[in-house]
Amino acid sequence: MSRRLPLRPEELVAAGYALAVGALLSLAGQPVSILPMAAEYAKFLAAIAAVSLPIWIAFRIADRARHRFRARTAVADLAGLARSFAALLVTLVAYTNLKSRITLLHPRVFDQPLADLDAALHFGGGDFVGWLLSFTHDPVWSARWGTVYFFAWAALALPFGVAFARAGAPAARRLAAALGLAYAAGSLVYLALPSLGPAFAFRPRFAHLAGTAGFAVQESMLAAMLRLLREPAAVTVPFFGIAAFPSLHLATTALGVLAAWRWARPLVPLLVVWNLAIAWSALYFGWHYAVDFYPGIALAGGAWWASGRLTGASAPDPAPPSGEPAESPARSSR
Repeated sequence: MSRRLPLRPEELVAAGYALAVGALLSLAGQPVSILPMAAEYAKFLAAIAAVSLPIWIAFRIADRARHRFRARTAVADLAGLARSFAALLVTLVAYTNLKSRITLLHPRVFDQPLADLDAALHFGGGDFVGWLLSFTHDPVWSARWGTVYFFAWAALALPFGVAFARAGAPAARRLAAALGLAYAAGSLVYLALPSLGPAFAFRPRFAHLAGTAGFAVQESMLAAMLRLLREPAAVTVPFFGIAAFPSLHLATTALGVLAAWRWARPLVPLLVVWNLAIAWSALYFGWHYAVDFYPGIALAGGAWWASGRLTGASAPDPAPPSGEPAESPARSSR
């Protein structure tokens, strides 16, 4: 009788990634921050749960009204969600430790080549950043686009919630695994091709945005990065790593689109428009070059495929046997 591994494949990947990041930083003489990172990312995951659980509860109430509610399945869903978030938390803690110290591990940045490529692809070689900045002088729109950017996580939380409500723990497992894979792979690209993003690499050009929330956060992030350069042993600030290529902001929300395509297709048009707005908000404040989005979307697609393979959720949903009624929507996608 074969023994089952105590960890799932995606949990082994998360643990391996965390150990590799820890070893790399230790070899480079850099400290690793765990508890402060875990506490902050737990809040992020709690925010996703705060959106997801009411949707899930509404579906379970509907199941109960149709006499299809199963308490054991509901408990398994909640346990599965918690387990999926735990593996993702491990990846996120390791990811930010690495991202925050990219410039210490690989001091050369590739912002000028990326800016040149951006201009060549999108503006015929002209001043693409200057053209973008021509749209950024209205304080009202600056506040609106800042809201779009900082609440981009909601474009993931909504489809996550519907997917979890319809398909339960397997959906949460696949989507959380995809997020972890995207962040782990993205951080390795950060390390290979470091870049800061136009707002940091060409800071004076964005000075007119001083007074906006986006500019203020960037100033704090820049101060934290400069402190780490001066004092490598300083503690890393959660969420404050600076790296632009690829855009994991857009990779995150693109995974929401893929989850919606699988489990909530009526949401797809809304999410596509929402993703475009998020991309524009990232350009507006100079968080990213436009070329950052293409590998970000590719990472999302690759992570979605890989997570399906790892979790066994890549096969089409089976049809019910002939003569049997179809399952309720809450379980038919599982």
